[in-house]
Amino acid sequence: MDRLLKYQEKSAEDMMLFAFCLNVLAGGNKPVLIDGIINDSFSCINKGMSAVSKHFLTAQEFLEEEAKILSEGILEDLKSQRDNLIAIKNMFDRKDKLDINNISFLEKRINSNVNKLADLNMRSHLNLLSKNEIEQSIMKDKKLILSQRSHCFSVNKCILNELVYFQISQAHMGKLYKDYVQERIKYAELLAENWRSMEIQITSIPFGFV
Repeated sequence: MDRLLKYQEKSAEDMMLFAFCLNVLAGGNKPVLIDGIINDSFSCINKGMSAVSKHFLTAQEFLEEEAKILSEGILEDLKSQRDNLIAIKNMFDRKDKLDINNISFLEKRINSNVNKLADLNMRSHLNLLSKNEIEQSIMKDKKLILSQRSHCFSVNKCILNELVYFQISQAHMGKLYKDYVQERIKYAELLAENWRSMEIQITSIPFGFV
């Protein structure tokens, strides 16, 4: 879109240059004397070129005005949408990189320690020190599991909020393109009317010399 608008701005600039050249040519042509009679065809040509120049300047104004409106409208909105897409990608990249989930490992270790504790309880000579160490390890792992689950819940909630916001911004794209099309149609009609007006005014330009 940025390239399209820059191309349009360049087209507007070229139209202005062309209009300037026509004005220079119109100012340089003078009536000529042929067989003792002043041939005023050049005067009609000059008027015709001036009319063409005027309409090219009008077209230039329309193109520049349209490019400015679209640049401040759809172009900025598309840049914001691009930034939203990058933000979503970065969010999932960070999640994959930083989201450490070893709950399954902790659960296996808890089950292993529970079995060890049951085995110790079946022995006649109970090692209280070993029993306390295993129980503390089980409690510690359970706390870690709760902490990780709470962390995962918070992360998923944040991701959901970001996705909801992103979906809302996606829905805005429909209106964005609708406005874009309406602006295009508006200026296409203005340009068409400008060219029709020029067509009428250049009918007085002679197609040959008598």
